[in-house]
Amino acid sequence: MNLVQMKYIAEVEKTGSITKAAENLFMGQPNLSRSIRELEGELGFSIFRRTAKGMLPTKEGEELLSRARNILGQVQAIENIGKNDAPKRQTLSISVPRAGYISAAFANFTATLDTSRPIDLDYKETNAMRSIDNILTRNYNLGIVRYRVTSEDHFLALFKEKNLKYDEIATINYRILMSGEGPLAGYERLNADQLGDLIELVHGDPYVPSLNIMQVQQAEFTPAVDKRIYIYDRASKLDILSGVANTYMWVCPVSSEVLGRYGLVMKDCSGVSRVYRDVLIRRRRYKMTDLDNAFINEVLKCRRTVQQQDGAV
Repeated sequence: MNLVQMKYIAEVEKTGSITKAAENLFMGQPNLSRSIRELEGELGFSIFRRTAKGMLPTKEGEELLSRARNILGQVQAIENIGKNDAPKRQTLSISVPRAGYISAAFANFTATLDTSRPIDLDYKETNAMRSIDNILTRNYNLGIVRYRVTSEDHFLALFKEKNLKYDEIATINYRILMSGEGPLAGYERLNADQLGDLIELVHGDPYVPSLNIMQVQQAEFTPAVDKRIYIYDRASKLDILSGVANTYMWVCPVSSEVLGRYGLVMKDCSGVSRVYRDVLIRRRRYKMTDLDNAFINEVLKCRRTVQQQDGAV
């Protein structure tokens, strides 16, 4: 019997389930079942019995597990020698859409960190595809993906295929953002025909699974507009909208503080509905840390603040 086998049976006892234990151990259920059968064959007795309440230890299994827990505890204590006095590193790795309320949340979150301890934050603004890929292939722990609700079926199918867990953060009604000095700034409400003479700012890398780039652009870009600037970060959007009066962009509502700082205004557009969803994604077996939860709570707080200022729900 070895330490790995001890960890296996300890996890089965804790969860009361081979299936749940296998998930927590990041292994397949058949492999875990086979390992326990082999251990039982080696020891000459059954460790667990199946009941309506789950997997419960046999009499011999209880004694074995008691000894195994003691050994695992001693091993953990040995491994922790020298670690208790070391400052715990504060880490976060997340990919997010180019959203003002998320950026504000990240700034607020960062300001709360303990500067006497190591800090290692990886915050990347990007599109939905790269947020997903960063989790699957680049060891990011979290992602926030934004998609249009009309494309929701495509994304939910992709999350299921990639074994990603998701939770909704916000449902967002896009509005038009433009300069307070622009030619349409004086209108209380716009219509799509008025936009034809303006320059539209768009993110140059939209993504919807199962659709080609032309189909995605047709869904995301304003049909009546033939003048566009393609951008890939949030800061340039604000600078261009502020400095070029005849530009506009469809965006998530931004805070009154940002509107005032850049001299911008937000407008509704009659006959046009653009509803988006922001969802938090992570690997199904990933357990969120206290810092992860602290950041997401700040995201939700900033989102509520913008909603209140915008009069949206």
